[in-house]
Amino acid sequence: MEVKNEKKVLGLSFLGVLTFIAIVVGATYAYFTAQGGTSANTNVNVQTATTDNLSFQTGSAISLTANQEDFGSGSGNKSGETFARATLTANNATNNATRNYYIYLSITSNNFEYTTEDEQAELLLKVTAPDGSEVTTLGGLTRKTSGGETGFDITTQMGLITIADNYEITSTGTETQEWQVEVIFVNLDSDQNANTGKSFSANLIIREDKLPSTLADVCPEGGNFSDCIVKLYDERNQEGANGLYYHDGLGTYTNADQEAGDNSYRYSGGDYQLTKTSIAEGLTKLYTIASTETNGVINFYCNGEKMYIGYELCKTEQTHYYTLAYNEENQYETLQDAINQAVSDGYLTADNIRNFVCFGTGAENETCSEDNLYRIIGVFDGQVKLVKYTIANPIILGEDGNYYDTYTDNFMSGMKKNAGIVYRYRWNYTNGSLSPNDWETSELNIINLNTNYWNYLQNDWQSKIANHIWQVGGNTLENIENVTARIAYENEILNPFEVKTYQDEIGLIYVSDYMYAMDPSGWLSVGTDDVTLNDYGKIKENNWLYTGFTYWTISPLINDSVTYSSSFSIYSNGSISSHAVYNLPTVLPTFYLNSNVEFASGTGKESDPYRIVI
Repeated sequence: MEVKNEKKVLGLSFLGVLTFIAIVVGATYAYFTAQGGTSANTNVNVQTATTDNLSFQTGSAISLTANQEDFGSGSGNKSGETFARATLTANNATNNATRNYYIYLSITSNNFEYTTEDEQAELLLKVTAPDGSEVTTLGGLTRKTSGGETGFDITTQMGLITIADNYEITSTGTETQEWQVEVIFVNLDSDQNANTGKSFSANLIIREDKLPSTLADVCPEGGNFSDCIVKLYDERNQEGANGLYYHDGLGTYTNADQEAGDNSYRYSGGDYQLTKTSIAEGLTKLYTIASTETNGVINFYCNGEKMYIGYELCKTEQTHYYTLAYNEENQYETLQDAINQAVSDGYLTADNIRNFVCFGTGAENETCSEDNLYRIIGVFDGQVKLVKYTIANPIILGEDGNYYDTYTDNFMSGMKKNAGIVYRYRWNYTNGSLSPNDWETSELNIINLNTNYWNYLQNDWQSKIANHIWQVGGNTLENIENVTARIAYENEILNPFEVKTYQDEIGLIYVSDYMYAMDPSGWLSVGTDDVTLNDYGKIKENNWLYTGFTYWTISPLINDSVTYSSSFSIYSNGSISSHAVYNLPTVLPTFYLNSNVEFASGTGKESDPYRIVI
């Protein structure tokens, strides 16, 4: 078994960026100007050994801008257009060539919504094939007629839409195929004020190969793990594909200006997303956050009374169950059971954040046990950062150090399958209520994480973990809990209250790790639990790091107004909180992999996690 080094306390592009243009909608009618598609901005040449030449060209991104002064009632619809062009030149020897290609519409920004009860389309997509005919079937999109125009309804659409799938081009000299794409913002001559300030931006991607969807598509066995993740991001050529965002501060999606700006690649968003079926039935959330809400797919009941997901005070001896909003008669014992049924019924999509990794002793088995499941927070300076999927138990962390008990009295309605079982550890406990929030002296750090857990992993897995310098200077409540993701990151990592670090292999997540695991649409929300604010607890279903349990972070709370010391935590209701270091949240071990770790297999799903070479 590897002997740990002495720990030391230290004192101390995304290419082709689209223009984001805000849309200002009139108080009564919605009108806008549009631009795009007037000039080529992409040229790709693919040449074979026989001198056949296949080249690609695309027009500008489609951007829509509302201008109330330029358009009045009855002025009609406005649109933006662009194109994708493939040109194939046959070789001189045979004068005959055949190739295939793919075209995707990448919608990078779209926060429009329906403004009519019957959901008339407000954004329509029209596609014209190279032969001049209009495409009338496109994946799962629905064709609608709205405002005198007929096209595919993309009012709330995001991500990739496949325009041409392995489309063939043949040439006996030089052949050019051009696709025309138009996005129409429909003037419904009705009150579209709900879309005031909404925006839409999209571009075309044309390439010879199909866009990859898993690491195996871009990375052979033995490829560098962190490089493979970055390559998958680059090949997809789309922010948010599989929930991955590049934090260079230059994105074009909603709230891209709130990125950390540290050139990290971070996974953000919820594991489950609503389908059109849910939205059509007025369900706008995965689950409700208040007993009076009716817009959640899943509801939670305790003793017959409707509660919110993450409600801690329902005792195990009380009746508790979950129901589905569209079928309240069926009751489910766990949240996961209810979610699985909603996925099966077509109300939710699953596996939207594919960042699962099988790691640790026993991970070489065909089936990855729950204790071996970890998730990728992101890639930082060439190192993949992992966090344990479920809360750590005494088998892993031990019953010495800062262990307190295994607690089963409260019913914790969280995402994980072991809901109701809580393994509780203090952050530090050296002097009762006067215990310091100093990570250097924490027995959770020294004994439970960096001795017991470290030894549990054994040599082969220990060798994969980097000795890392953790930022443990902390900050105040006002500077971390009551602010947005970007500000919390700056105050926790870049400008902590005290310049203080700790070097070791195993740690805990940062508060900003949790905040950036939220879908980017929530990055301007604050972490604190406040009924008067848009906080993280109200949108927790959009955060894959939400567990339903209260768990520790590594960052101490600096607060001179109380006699006891505290550390920040992630509260069971999804908000950022803090607890005295002698209190009893749970633990999710966190660490960075060495930069030379190699990819083996897997798709990143919970059922098929990534494996690394041992």
